[in-house]
Amino acid sequence: MQHFGVLTRYLVLPVLFVMIFGTAVVLSTRAYLQRQTLQTTTFRDPQSIDTLEAVKLGGWEQSLLIRGKDRRAPILLWLHDGPGGASDLVFSRAFEQSLVQRFVVVHWEQRGTGKSYRDDLPAHTMTLPRLRSDLVELVAWLRHRFQQPKIYLLGYAWGSTLGLWFAQQHPDQLHAYIGVSQILDWQQHLREAYAETLRRAKQTDRAEPINALTQIGPPPYSSLLSLHTLRRWVAEFGGYFHKAPSFGKMFRASLSSPDYSLADLFQSNKAYQFSSQHLLLPAIQQTNLRSIRHLHAPALFLSGRYDLLTSGQQLERFVQQLQAPHKQLLWFEDAGYAPHREDPDRFYKALLDLLPPFAKTPQPNTRPLSPPSSLPSFRPASSPSFRPASSPSSRP
Repeated sequence: MQHFGVLTRYLVLPVLFVMIFGTAVVLSTRAYLQRQTLQTTTFRDPQSIDTLEAVKLGGWEQSLLIRGKDRRAPILLWLHDGPGGASDLVFSRAFEQSLVQRFVVVHWEQRGTGKSYRDDLPAHTMTLPRLRSDLVELVAWLRHRFQQPKIYLLGYAWGSTLGLWFAQQHPDQLHAYIGVSQILDWQQHLREAYAETLRRAKQTDRAEPINALTQIGPPPYSSLLSLHTLRRWVAEFGGYFHKAPSFGKMFRASLSSPDYSLADLFQSNKAYQFSSQHLLLPAIQQTNLRSIRHLHAPALFLSGRYDLLTSGQQLERFVQQLQAPHKQLLWFEDAGYAPHREDPDRFYKALLDLLPPFAKTPQPNTRPLSPPSSLPSFRPASSPSFRPASSPSSRP
């Protein structure tokens, strides 16, 4: 017993003290960074909007971050990667200050993602048709909320499967569609990624990747483990990130985000596991958009030249055959799957240069848009306790 007391005094207690002290430092540093981020990024002008909200879509409450210097500016709805993957909401304030000067940028966390995930989310609602319906409801809500007949719609990777579908079905509601790392025939993308990754592995003569890829074989896959194995080696051989983004800036952005709590950050991983389990493989099987030949809305495609997960050749053929009022394919020569993270300056400049000609800043409407027959319900989302009371969070 005496030895136990000595051990407690000289080992256990110091370790506990260091852990408690370290936790306190992290939490206080996070609180400081959050306040600093709010001070430097929040819009407080009467004409601006800077709000974290929740809207019920398809019977499930889902989170939106809506930011813009001028709430009359065109709306840009951002559809994140996934399904259930880390959304760009948490990075918005760190990367998008130039974008929110010209647009009202809306980040939507889809059901089963981040702040839009709860343990009681019914698994049977995690389907591609249900998420498409959620998107239709959300666009109707935004158009009515801001009294704008059209919006910009940007889909990144998984989000591009929802976005391109919407652009084909509802072109009259869009100024333009922007596909980033556009997914077309998802199964074919994976087959091409597998073949190229295995070729690169054999060039290195490394046994581990060759054995792992040979064991899972080419797609289609019936297990998430096989898919994750392929993605691991795609990333290892430069088919995900070509030029590594600033992970320090991304870590600081997630740590300092006033729109995401620590619970949200931890929950995001659980949400990703849930969404992957119930939606990812069926969505891969059901997604084939390369047969689209006509869009009645302008279409822009932004893609990294080194992206192995969404085939560049498939995208080039698609754009060549596509008939649209305007179409353009912009390559990022030093990027892979995530051009907005690998080359953010050029990416956001491209959006600012390319998008405005498709829409002018709307003037106040004299004939309000009629509400949809089933307008989603809305409530302000809970905010950090230190968010300034003057922070604009009211509806326009």
